[in-house]
Amino acid sequence: MRPFAILAGLVAVLLVIALQACGLTSQPAQPLAVVAPQRDEGVAPVALSASTAASRVEEPAGKTAVAPALPEAWPSELFFVRNTGDAQGEMTAYDMSTGRARFKLPPGIPSPDGKHYYAAQPTETGTLLRIYELGTGRHEKRVAFDGLWALTGVSWSGRWVAMTRVPGEDEQQAWAKTKTWKTDIQILDTASGQAAHTLTLDGNFEVETISPSGDALFLIEHLPAVNPNHYLIRLFDLRIESLVPGALRDKSATDEVMAGLAWDGLASPNGRWLLTLYLSTLRNTAFVHTLDLSDKYPVCIDLPSGSGDFNQLKYYSLALAPSGWRLFAANAVLGVVAEISLSSRSVTRRATFQPRSFGAANASNPQSQLSRSVVSKDGSKLYFTSGLDVWVYDTASGEVDGPFLINGRISALGLSGDGKRLYVAAEKQPLLVFDTQSGLALNFPQAN
Repeated sequence: MRPFAILAGLVAVLLVIALQACGLTSQPAQPLAVVAPQRDEGVAPVALSASTAASRVEEPAGKTAVAPALPEAWPSELFFVRNTGDAQGEMTAYDMSTGRARFKLPPGIPSPDGKHYYAAQPTETGTLLRIYELGTGRHEKRVAFDGLWALTGVSWSGRWVAMTRVPGEDEQQAWAKTKTWKTDIQILDTASGQAAHTLTLDGNFEVETISPSGDALFLIEHLPAVNPNHYLIRLFDLRIESLVPGALRDKSATDEVMAGLAWDGLASPNGRWLLTLYLSTLRNTAFVHTLDLSDKYPVCIDLPSGSGDFNQLKYYSLALAPSGWRLFAANAVLGVVAEISLSSRSVTRRATFQPRSFGAANASNPQSQLSRSVVSKDGSKLYFTSGLDVWVYDTASGEVDGPFLINGRISALGLSGDGKRLYVAAEKQPLLVFDTQSGLALNFPQAN
């Protein structure tokens, strides 16, 4: 099963409503020499400028550079922070005018359009799905299910929700003996609160997403069903209640077998794309699986993968430009940022830099994702982290600058609505706010 669960919804929400963030002790951002991006064959060279690095303020050793707390009246914006290492962990919404938590939501998935939030919890008699308004935390609706079901997919607007039945231990043991598997899925129409489709599939299937119109269900079929070592992307046509024969496959791909982990993902704000970062266990490489939900055609795009160190590949994260047509894949451990054009579905630019550290230690759950990235509202800057420190990528020049030094393991990144302040959350730390122009920490009003 995918370790990142359904990260696509969360990342898309943070892009749509410019949310995210919190936490840490005040420390100055430190300058780093700008490094020229490497030129890929067939990719235009990038002009260099040292303007960003030159704007940094050097302070004597031992001093903490703190910029004035501007603006004096901090805007009331919400920024969301997940429990570290859990893609469906509890989420806290902070009011950035005070630094205080305004509300908390149980483990769940937000709709990619940023309007609703869905959480499924077991009860004594079955499963209860709760629906919240994301901007206020207000509870809107609940739907009860008999038996144990997991929330596994949310369509772009949240109109359609996929619930997958969790098989009991006895069932799994029986399936293991016969080397078979069954997957039960319900597609809920949240407008009516009723199941629109009920599926029973022979095989080990996992929901990838639901089309915005609710007419198609995209699935990952794990093969073999017991102890799988590869997978196929399948399409279930909900209009005729039938699994389409064969796999959805990139016609240009040379690999017949797809094997690996779906490590990160996001849905585009316009509902057209599902973009999934895969780590190939066969080739020890990273690639992005781009799925156009309109024409139902996937294309896999290889990413720079260094020496093929699988642990280093886990530090990739994805972020989408506001236009919805340019994807950024950043890895602060490999020291690389790749730009992908979704119109040509290819890497169009690659920048490299010297990373400062390997990344954040993760003793609690070595399989959880630590890297995060967020794009400014105007698309001019990409901020990304490996779990320690924050780097800045200028999307116009292709330069990498930084890092902002952070005293703790980072759990969330965010930007203010005007793009002037960077928000960082780290474990066991108060909220930390940086001025994005100077790179200095601001005197943010910390909550007690």
